[in-house]
Amino acid sequence: IAARAPTGEYVLWYTAVLPPGKLPVEGGQFCAGCDSGNSLAHCGTDANRNSSINLPTYMVHSTSPYGPWSMPQMVPGTDVFADSNFAPVINADGSLVALARNNVYRAADWRNVSSYDVIATWDDEGEDPFVWLDKKGIYHNIVHVRRANTVGRHYWSDDGGSSWTKSEGDTYTHVVRFTDGSTLEYGCRERPHIVLDREGVVTALTNGAAEQTCHSDTKPVVDYSYTLLQAVGAESAVR
Repeated sequence: IAARAPTGEYVLWYTAVLPPGKLPVEGGQFCAGCDSGNSLAHCGTDANRNSSINLPTYMVHSTSPYGPWSMPQMVPGTDVFADSNFAPVINADGSLVALARNNVYRAADWRNVSSYDVIATWDDEGEDPFVWLDKKGIYHNIVHVRRANTVGRHYWSDDGGSSWTKSEGDTYTHVVRFTDGSTLEYGCRERPHIVLDREGVVTALTNGAAEQTCHSDTKPVVDYSYTLLQAVGAESAVR
């Protein structure tokens, strides 16, 4: 996930196993391509995973989106089995508030990962949070719930991210209406991200969307996906 620092830097947090670490695959079996956008049989999401290898989160930054990038720094507490889904907001004073799997992080300085501390936990009903701050100083986050018949959930915090309250209802569903009048029931809509305009107003939602299935190992595997952008509003539709 990416953010822009108030001093202009481009900042990335990503899951990786850095050299000389071993790749997290089982038995040396690597994916060998795809067929019409779908994974080959041995490329299943979890079936090919070597669970003894952790998936930590690292932070890098640059003054340009083209690099050069700083040396990776590991975020404390993320050297664990599952990727952390680290989702940060960099505040105007350079401090940081972030969510991970059930953990709330706070840091005095976004570029100093040694200052990243877990200050609380939160009830993450789904996964893949995306966090943003509105003009009133209230933090928000959106997650997806379930890998089939996916829905979105919205949470908010008015105490600097220490505690989070879940809003009622779904923020989105797996059914999308297009401007030509057609609808599509997606297999899943994961990785929700909010698009903000220059004034900080929410304008759109993006998802990693799969028309058939997500994370399927069942043959034939039909798991191609793409980025879906939907404008915000009760009558909004996808073009």
